Amino acid sequence: GWFKKSVDTEQCRAEYYLWLGRAYGYYTQRASVFRQPFLAKKVQKHFERAVSCDPNHVAARWDLMEYYLRAPGFLGGSTKKAKEQATAIQQRNPQEGQKAWELIAELGK
Repeated sequence: GWFKKSVDTEQCRAEYYLWLGRAYGYYTQRASVFRQPFLAKKVQKHFERAVSCDPNHVAARWDLMEYYLRAPGFLGGSTKKAKEQATAIQQRNPQEGQKAWELIAELGK
């Protein structure tokens, strides 16, 4: 769709990769069990690309952190990586960083 075309035509726009990752996340939740792993890896890839395009994009880091927290290990989930993102968020926005650490604690990670 539109998000895919946007990332194909633009250089490196974090916002576009973030929204493409979110769109794939939406599709992943509704996909068959057989397609979910394939789509989930796209979510991770696009969130990571958003952060690499703009390391100060707090929303991109937040979504990547949540992906790492909620995805199983075989799909790239990692408590360690989630905590690294929470630290990066806190360095850029202390209030959002506090919320990130609260989510990690809430999920018992």
